[in-house]
Amino acid sequence: IFRPDRRKCTRLILRDNALTANGMKILADQFLRISPQVRYLGLSGNKNIGDIGVGHLTRLLRANRSITLLALHNTGLTDDGVQILGDLLCAEVD
Repeated sequence: IFRPDRRKCTRLILRDNALTANGMKILADQFLRISPQVRYLGLSGNKNIGDIGVGHLTRLLRANRSITLLALHNTGLTDDGVQILGDLLCAEVD
C-alpha cells in the first residue's frame, strides 16, 4: 500500500471504497510495517468495516501516534466498536 519513498502522505482518504474488516487488517499491517506519518484517516462510507475492523484500527492507533483525526461515518460500527475506541482513547489520556 505504501512505498518507503512515499512516507510524506499526511491524509489518506479511503471513503466509499468497500473496505471490509479484512481490508482494515491489511491497512493496519502496512501502517505498522512502514509507519507513515498520516494525520487524517478517512474511512467513511465503508459500511463493512464493522467492529472487527475497528479492532484492527485500534491496533494501528496504539502504535501509530501521528493519526489525530479519524472519519468513521457509516462504517458499520456498533456500540461495541465505539466502546473499543473509547477504551483506547481514554487509556491514552491516563
